[in-house]
Amino acid sequence: MSDRRYDWVFLDMDGTLADSLPVLYDVYAAFLARYGKPPTRSEFERLNGPALLEIVTALKDAHDLTETTGNLMEQYTKLLMDRRAHGAGTVSGAVELIQTLGKREFRLMLVTSSPAEIATRFIERHGWDDCFEAIVSGEQVSKAKPDPAIYRQALAEAAVPSDRVVVVEDAVNGVRSAIGAGLAVAAVACNQAAQDLTAAGAQWVVPDLHALRARVEAGCW
Repeated sequence: MSDRRYDWVFLDMDGTLADSLPVLYDVYAAFLARYGKPPTRSEFERLNGPALLEIVTALKDAHDLTETTGNLMEQYTKLLMDRRAHGAGTVSGAVELIQTLGKREFRLMLVTSSPAEIATRFIERHGWDDCFEAIVSGEQVSKAKPDPAIYRQALAEAAVPSDRVVVVEDAVNGVRSAIGAGLAVAAVACNQAAQDLTAAGAQWVVPDLHALRARVEAGCW
């Protein structure tokens, strides 16, 4: 075992590596517009992390939508796939962070509530096929973030002790999920307030991926 503190880095995708939150908000807003319901930023933030079925179920309950969950899922999925057809770009600093983690021989896993198809397309589009050893998606667990199931699944697939892993997240739900699985978390406060990420349990909070990369280069991990 190495002398450094961590061997694995589990990275979230949407909002952390992928600049996809504007697209995801547009999907959420367009879905509600079909039923004459107004979108709100606060509701969208609460739904940043759960898997698609949980998002649709929550919207159905919150807005008294009368269609079946299956029909609503079909509509939401179509909106999502249509609007993500051209893919999301990377968050500023993501390319450099992945390069630095690779040079320092960290083992990487992508842990995302998004469908595996979207996650695979994302890493292939940006030439990261050989950087990530595995993808764990929301389709693999029955409960999504903030439930710890997805990070427990990631730990099982990595077959590594929890104290050898650090998670990179951008959302409160993601932080809570990782903390619930007993993992250390570095949170990037580019989408949610630093104080909220700290309150959720993040051990470190940085303003962006450039600051996180500097931490890695300084040998803090």
